[in-house]
Amino acid sequence: MGHVAVQLARHAGAEVVESGPVDLVFDTRGGEIPAGGRVVTIVDGVEGATYFVVEPDHEQLLKLAALVDAGELRPEVDSVSAQSPTWRCC
Repeated sequence: MGHVAVQLARHAGAEVVESGPVDLVFDTRGGEIPAGGRVVTIVDGVEGATYFVVEPDHEQLLKLAALVDAGELRPEVDSVSAQSPTWRCC
């Protein structure tokens, strides 16, 4: 999910850096967060960070779909694995 956040930040005009001084950190994993600056996280309970809750929004989803269709947003899949059924119906 982090790679999508990076693409969206760049699309919005942000300069994305991997290290060094930053104005805002978008955390998708939790754990240790950098000192200073603002931290926004999707992980509940990270001390010193603003918790960001995502709710379904039809208009935002349409905008994201348009970015994907235009090739400006590219979701990437690392791997796919087969799922076995955990139960069977009679």
